Amino acid sequence: MGKGQIIRISLMVAGAICTACVAIQVVAPPEPQSAIESDSEKVRRAIAELRTISIALQAHAVESNSYPRPDASDLAIGGRLFATINRLSSLPTDYRRSLATVDPWGFPYLYWTEGQHWVLICTGSDGRIHDPGSIDQRIEATLSSAWNAPPQKTHCLEDVIIVLDARFLTWPANDTRKCSSGRRKDSDHWK
Repeated sequence: MGKGQIIRISLMVAGAICTACVAIQVVAPPEPQSAIESDSEKVRRAIAELRTISIALQAHAVESNSYPRPDASDLAIGGRLFATINRLSSLPTDYRRSLATVDPWGFPYLYWTEGQHWVLICTGSDGRIHDPGSIDQRIEATLSSAWNAPPQKTHCLEDVIIVLDARFLTWPANDTRKCSSGRRKDSDHWK
């Protein structure tokens, strides 16, 4: 066997191996929805989804002179009964179709209204509400005054993000990170 034949056989084997590798990559690409998102990407997506829901709520109020009422409320947070976004059948289908109903961690977005004001909550990466009383107090303080404090920065992925009347009351800081998976009680878990 000559030197030229050995090189040709080597190239054929190498080509076959590379072709198999390429075929595997092409055959099994990651699904778009199952692509791995970093924690900061999930936080940015949650903020964008909350803004989109806010815009839909405001647009509905402009068109119908009221905020959508939930069909049923699922969860008491302080003195308010919150519903999931998918329980807003009074919101036109065109609006609902484009809205995310669950956050990037798979937990439902929560909504409350008494007609004049509304609140959206993202429960964070663990789906738990750590201190419902303080959330209720913050909402009440904002509603009962012309309170114009800047949004409270949160530093943990597990912390809730709160939007009241299209204004963030709590906002993830740039250094948001996972703080503790065991600090929350199971009774506060949404799922």
